[in-house]
Amino acid sequence: MASVDKEASFTVTRCLLAVSGSVRMVPVSSTDMDRLQGISIHIPSFLKVGPERVIMGSVFTDWYSKYENFPVYQDDTWVVSYPKSGTTWTQELVWCLINDPKSPEAKLELKKRFPFFEFDSLISLDLDTTDIRKDDPMCPGNTWHIVQNLSAPRTIKSHLPKELLPKQIWQVKPKIVYVCRDPRDVCVSYYYHYIREHGYKNTFNHFVQLLLDDIMICSRRVDGTLDRPKEKGRLNWSWRSANSDASVSIPSIMSFTNTRNSTKPRPDLWNTTRHMRLL
Repeated sequence: MASVDKEASFTVTRCLLAVSGSVRMVPVSSTDMDRLQGISIHIPSFLKVGPERVIMGSVFTDWYSKYENFPVYQDDTWVVSYPKSGTTWTQELVWCLINDPKSPEAKLELKKRFPFFEFDSLISLDLDTTDIRKDDPMCPGNTWHIVQNLSAPRTIKSHLPKELLPKQIWQVKPKIVYVCRDPRDVCVSYYYHYIREHGYKNTFNHFVQLLLDDIMICSRRVDGTLDRPKEKGRLNWSWRSANSDASVSIPSIMSFTNTRNSTKPRPDLWNTTRHMRLL
């Protein structure tokens, strides 16, 4: 693994050459880097990106221009959230209401039906893919290929804060389901996620402090991913409320998505809840 100083120097050079004038990216301070040591086996160094100084892995410099200029369509549906807010559950539900949960496509893994937009920027280009299928979204570059080749109407997930989402989102105004969750639940779920997926070995108290100080991937804090006034085309969605009463929460999303695929039979509530294992 490259030293922090060498990686930081390389990162500054890439930032100045690749994204100058679009968004400012700078390496995290040595103090923050010390605090982030061991947070992820997949990300050796970190940046502060944009006016809100959002923490991202240094690989983000290779992807930002693609993300910023990604074409957005009015019939897209984006599920946007802070990590561990009930995103996966919401993705599956939204996909089933836009599509048919009995279709062969429903058997595909979710990362292919409803890809994680910025996933490639969160993994190292040096990731060992020996034991990973060549078409697996985990392989560097595969998720971007999936996103670019989605059929309409597209369904896309993102944990990016608003200032790092594609700029066309605010012009085209596709449908956005913004998922929120009690920050205390987010914190506990995120902590175990980092242990399981990133090899994190530090204490829970250490993790909580990183979260509170906004020194976590994709942070601006739990409360700030889409802190805009509610507007047409956006549904604010509480994971706890949605999970507690499916008979109310599912029809609300059905209503939100009912302008799409009007020529196709709508999946009924029973099929959807069976697929979601809610009943």
